Amino acid sequence: MAMRITLILVAVLLIGVISSPCMAEIYTQKTGPFTIQVTSEEAVEFIDIIDPYPVDNFNAYDVNFDVGDKHWEIEIQDYGRSINIESLMPSILNFFPTWIGYYTSWETADVGGKPGLIGIRENGGTDKNGVKIDRGFVAAYSPDGFGNQGTIIAIMDIIATADSFKEDKAKFESVVKDIRISKTV
Repeated sequence: MAMRITLILVAVLLIGVISSPCMAEIYTQKTGPFTIQVTSEEAVEFIDIIDPYPVDNFNAYDVNFDVGDKHWEIEIQDYGRSINIESLMPSILNFFPTWIGYYTSWETADVGGKPGLIGIRENGGTDKNGVKIDRGFVAAYSPDGFGNQGTIIAIMDIIATADSFKEDKAKFESVVKDIRISKTV
């Protein structure tokens, strides 16, 4: 009798393990003083970690990575001093200035556990210089922001395809909601 109960319990446990949904994993990458954590049920591969470089009044840390079949670009803008982060729009527009006219909508959203902004490019095109503009999504937030002050702004972008635009948007929103960027001093 004890053997039968044990076998039943083992069978129930195995069924639970086999039928449970995939668990998201956390993928971590360091760049300079920053640690990026991406949570995803799909594989994440960090492919380019670019040396920091100065831009106007901040240092830029760029990291490119893939989540499943989607390529992501992220730029961490480290100002090194407190700045007003109420308007993330200038940072987004400076990230890809030729894409300004291609954003079809803007949404406030939870990005990295903080208030953020998501821009949507539903249609692609070509800018006046012949540069291809891809449909896709951009998000920005301040990882260390509190109120209207922060020292860091992070901007993320992916390209979407026409066939899977809604699915790409859902994946983008899921990843940016759970991304975490921290700075060690």
